[in-house]
Amino acid sequence: MRLVLSSCLSLASFVGALALSAACGSSSADALPDAGRQPVVDAGPVGGDASIVVPPSGDDAGPVEPPKTYFYAHTDTTLYKIDADDPQLALQSVGDFDCVSRDGGVVSSMTDIAIDKRGRIVAVAKDKIFLDVRVVGTSVVCGSAVQLTGDASSVSFYGATFAPAGTLGASEETLIVANSDGELYAVDLQSGALSIVGTFGNVPLRDPNGQTYPSGNVGKAWELSGDLVFLENNGRSVGFATVRDCPNPPSSFNCSSSDSLLEIDLSKLAFGSRAVVTRRLLGRITADTRCSSEPAASFGRTFGITAYKGEIFGFGRNSLITRINNTTAKACVVADGSSVITGGFSGAGVSTAAPIDPPR
Repeated sequence: MRLVLSSCLSLASFVGALALSAACGSSSADALPDAGRQPVVDAGPVGGDASIVVPPSGDDAGPVEPPKTYFYAHTDTTLYKIDADDPQLALQSVGDFDCVSRDGGVVSSMTDIAIDKRGRIVAVAKDKIFLDVRVVGTSVVCGSAVQLTGDASSVSFYGATFAPAGTLGASEETLIVANSDGELYAVDLQSGALSIVGTFGNVPLRDPNGQTYPSGNVGKAWELSGDLVFLENNGRSVGFATVRDCPNPPSSFNCSSSDSLLEIDLSKLAFGSRAVVTRRLLGRITADTRCSSEPAASFGRTFGITAYKGEIFGFGRNSLITRINNTTAKACVVADGSSVITGGFSGAGVSTAAPIDPPR
């Protein structure tokens, strides 16, 4: 996904990531989150703040502060960003995608975004990608659409991420999209051509935490519930995906009400391959008993995910934001966006350069 810079405010000025000091069940912190959900407050349009700190030069420059980080989430129609240092996870409105309209727009909804290590963002719809995304005032200008073509082009795509340089033998980052068939595809950013590079595999009898899956779903292909995220991790790439177990994939009818979290082995991605790229099932996403949270049904339809340190941050179609331990898949609901957004979250993204503590 390549974002073309312009004199307008560009999303490339931000680097997406989320920093939270309190982690429920996190491998990077012992503190528990506040009980219950935090309200999400619309902070209004985003101004022209520079998110990358340029350190002073010279020997007496002193310690360098880490760059300010953000991550992005969106509904079908509207893009938001979240300040990494805000404990309330307030949604700051970036603007509406100008290409989305229920009545004759280029697309009827935006299904995901992906962010490369430089903070450049592209937007993904079910069968299109937008490579020239710019912010003009309070509008997110999509630019021209590139039609996804080739392998499985008739299938809808709901998840997207950049794979770090070196993946698939590429010297640059590669855009990866995934669908409800449980398939992952590399995208040619010039032509939109799709090439299969792997699958998520099949549903087992039980997860590592002893949670069993319905017998009618066992052995069936994992469906992508909503998103995947890859991070470069100082040359040791890490990936995650939220998937769901269903009786008749790719149909979403009668699927389980809770998603499951997979760790992805990026080294297994290969052009033309349908091999399983899942490194391990981390578990069905369930409530952490150490925090006040929603029942298991709240952890389904996780349509957007980001990652930071020892946690995954899930953005659900129910408008809830959850914090998920990236080793145990135990989760806490930390914010409710229903007072700000309409229709729930559709996707989320974070820079591939975001720091990550790999699962233990």
